Amino acid sequence: MGEALALQVATLIDGTGRPPVRNATVLVSDGRVIAAGPHIDIPASYELVRLPKSTLVPGLIDAHTHIEVTLSGKEFGAESAAIFDWHTEELLAHGVTGVRDTGGTGFGFSYSRLQAEDRPEWPRFVGSGPNLDGPPGAPYPGLRVVTDPRAAATAAAELISKGAPFLKTYVWLPQEDLQAVVSVAHRSGVPVAAHVGNAISVGEAVAAGVDALEHICSGRELLDAESRVLESGLPERPHDWVLSLRPWRFVDLGSDRVRRHVEALAESRVTITPTLAILRVFCRPDEAYAMLEARHDLPRGLGEAWRATWPGTGYSEDDVAHGEHEWEAVLQFVEMLHTAGVVLVAGSDIPNPGTYPGASLHHEIGWLADCGLGMVGAVHAATGAAAALMGRSDIGVVRGGMRADLVVLDGDLTADATALAKIEAVLRDGQVVHGSLGDTTAEPLAG
Repeated sequence: MGEALALQVATLIDGTGRPPVRNATVLVSDGRVIAAGPHIDIPASYELVRLPKSTLVPGLIDAHTHIEVTLSGKEFGAESAAIFDWHTEELLAHGVTGVRDTGGTGFGFSYSRLQAEDRPEWPRFVGSGPNLDGPPGAPYPGLRVVTDPRAAATAAAELISKGAPFLKTYVWLPQEDLQAVVSVAHRSGVPVAAHVGNAISVGEAVAAGVDALEHICSGRELLDAESRVLESGLPERPHDWVLSLRPWRFVDLGSDRVRRHVEALAESRVTITPTLAILRVFCRPDEAYAMLEARHDLPRGLGEAWRATWPGTGYSEDDVAHGEHEWEAVLQFVEMLHTAGVVLVAGSDIPNPGTYPGASLHHEIGWLADCGLGMVGAVHAATGAAAALMGRSDIGVVRGGMRADLVVLDGDLTADATALAKIEAVLRDGQVVHGSLGDTTAEPLAG
């Protein structure tokens, strides 16, 4: 395949959220998109590729991952290299050419490799480095525990000085410490993402000025007094400190409290990555475990780590019975966020238990589509919107000047959601890194 390509496709979804373009041509040269649209003249020097039944989308981006830990050796030990290679291979095979890492082990060897080497067999990487947390701190490699606003500000400044493109805070960090992190970060033009819902609420995080929220963590603050008593009386489970969806069995989605909360989120212009893929595991752990047992391609160390930390540990029969209701409530809430104009971005939370590189992002896109975004909007959440959240202005959209990270799908994705899994070819910088573009021809399609 030559350096200059003209890809003629039946449907182009360009990642902007705009309606699809039918019978489009995309010109690619020197790793960049030169032009894209329905009426593009093809220079004689370009190699023509006719794809009359295909949909072309930008390379997908998983905007909530912890991929760095699979390379660092601090989470999976001797099997880290095999687990990392499996993840990168699966990501590219599913059309994922970019990842946003929302908490790793630091800015050492593994981070430097991912950020600087930017190998064609890897997705593009943007990472926050270690999370900033309050006492007692989450038990994750590299996480930084700060004890007061001054320490929080100092840690934030240190991470920024080492090149962190954004900062990520975690569930034990109190509001005044979070405010200190936000103040330091914003003075340097660095955004802050937060995973909250334990020490502070979503509303308090938004009041502190965070730019992005990870997961759907609003549940507890949406409860009335009676429901709070009921929820707080439930037996505590091992993972509830990090993410509990049990409040959603009590939330009245039609209440003024929920309406005001959604309106406040929309007015704040905060970006939310719902991570429905991991929430599904928390809501329906038995179903997810059955899927795990049916998979035979996982690296052994990954499967063992998942089983040892499975989210369903400590679930009662009551928890299992309410899981479906919690899931449906979360989906309805996400739809309310979208309707109100909150920017939603697709992320899966790999490599957490029950999340699969690439495949879980495909599920995420499908669920977002069902939450009112439609397939074009859901693709935007996993491409253009995700690239903006990553701070990358050169990927995520198919237009002139952008890097030619592209995915060719067999079928019309606007009419058949299953086409997302029918990947014909994945291009990174205009080079095929997975699949094949098939035969070329000297003549363009008629009409």
